[in-house]
Amino acid sequence: MHLVVFFVNALMCHGELARTRPAPRYLTAFYLWISAGGAIGGIGAGLIAPYVFNWVAEYPILIALAVLCRPGLALPAARLHRYFLFGGLAAAVLVLIVCALHPIALSETAFNWSVAMLLAASALFWRAPLPFAATIAFILLAYHSIVEQPGTTSVRSFFGVAKITESADGQFRLLQHGTTLHGGQRIREANGRLAAIDPPELLLYYWDGSAISDSLACRAAPDDTVHYYEIDPAIIRIARDPYLFSFLWVCRSDMPIILGDARLTLAEAPDGAYDLIIVDAFSSDAIPIHLLTREAMAMYLKKLSPHGMVAMHVSNRHLELASVVAGIAAANGLITRVSDSSDLDEAANPYKFVGTVAAVTRSEEDFGTLRQARDWALAAPDPSQWVWTDDYCNIVGALLRKLNNLSDP
Repeated sequence: MHLVVFFVNALMCHGELARTRPAPRYLTAFYLWISAGGAIGGIGAGLIAPYVFNWVAEYPILIALAVLCRPGLALPAARLHRYFLFGGLAAAVLVLIVCALHPIALSETAFNWSVAMLLAASALFWRAPLPFAATIAFILLAYHSIVEQPGTTSVRSFFGVAKITESADGQFRLLQHGTTLHGGQRIREANGRLAAIDPPELLLYYWDGSAISDSLACRAAPDDTVHYYEIDPAIIRIARDPYLFSFLWVCRSDMPIILGDARLTLAEAPDGAYDLIIVDAFSSDAIPIHLLTREAMAMYLKKLSPHGMVAMHVSNRHLELASVVAGIAAANGLITRVSDSSDLDEAANPYKFVGTVAAVTRSEEDFGTLRQARDWALAAPDPSQWVWTDDYCNIVGALLRKLNNLSDP
């Protein structure tokens, strides 16, 4: 629905630009102002908004402004209608202030009915841009105020909005980006007591016995060297704040974290520097494809020690990526094993998930104990799939394979 609304609004704005274009002798200035508007919009969305807002506030603002661009923008002619309009606007602002200062708890049913009635009411004003825009803006802003959980900390950067929340039972602190959980820590036991923090319990895809748990900082030996590569400075600040998540503070307070695009910064590391490279960047809806190509795997191979391993966490709700790893590995003469099953009962273990991990090595011997593990199966490249490269990828194919796997009995 949001995509349809955005498309219609964009189409309407372009149509209004074309309809109101001036005479030919003024077209140079007309196009100059269009270019200036594009530049201002890009600066506002890319540079200003991430520092002014801690959530994507520009979206409802721009939707409401786009509605105001419709033909017929004017105050109501009748004085009584003007009073109703300004009174409604004042009441709406008051409600938003109250929601911001004193969060309102609504059941999902009550919330949905309230929004449905407001949307139905807005249809009465579809020919009057001003009240229609005010209603739409109120719905979008009220949605944020009501849905945002009390105590939520939002941190925004160029790469999006990260939220730190607590679970409803107060036992877990969670790091969420969009609709994807990227981190979690137990802060209280089921009986309400504070959880032990030395070492903190590993959750999500990293619990004891998971495919990648043994390679984390809390499992590294004291004489092991561990480096993290992270592109988002906001995530680094969150990870280093012991009052939010204490993993680094407890396990490796001096952990080096290299800021920047992992493919570019890892390329600067000495060749053969790592025994294990973990690539964990594919669980969100938008994946960094340049970390999942034949050329990227060649670079990982160059940075591995002679008997090293690349472990790629490719759990994703929309895309099947394990076969992609098998393809780019085989293109570099490497072998792949995939683990995507476990005896874990997710229902009985909150915030512990079974993930999909692809391990890549030069030879069978380099897999070590994974060769005998029942959950790690050899994955041969699919000859019907083209290998992903810096010049080619097939997101649609990955989406269809995931849908097909979900539909299999």
